[in-house]
Amino acid sequence: KNGAIDAWVHPIVMKKGRPAHCLHCICHSETGNANAAYVDATQNAPTDDTSAEYRLLNIMFRHTTTLGIRIQRNILRAALKRRFVEVQLPYRDNIREGK
Repeated sequence: KNGAIDAWVHPIVMKKGRPAHCLHCICHSETGNANAAYVDATQNAPTDDTSAEYRLLNIMFRHTTTLGIRIQRNILRAALKRRFVEVQLPYRDNIREGK
C-alpha cells in the first residue's frame, strides 16, 4: 500500500563479526530527486510529495536506526506475467484462499 514493488531482508556480517540485516526495497521512481525532497522536508516544512519513493524513505527512516539510505535509480527489472490456475488434487479439503 506504500508503493513497494518488492522488499526483502538478508543477514550480513558487520565489523568485528557482528550480525546485522540489510533491507532492500524496490519501487517505481516517480520524482526526479526524492532524496533531496526528503532532506528538505525533514529540515523545513512538510512537503506535499506523495511519491512511493518519498513514502518508503520516510517509513525506512522512521522504523529503523539507519543514518542513511543508498538510492539507485534506473535499475532494470524483468517480471513474468502471472495467472492463477485451479487444479484438482486427489486429496480432500484442498481449498486454498490464496488468490
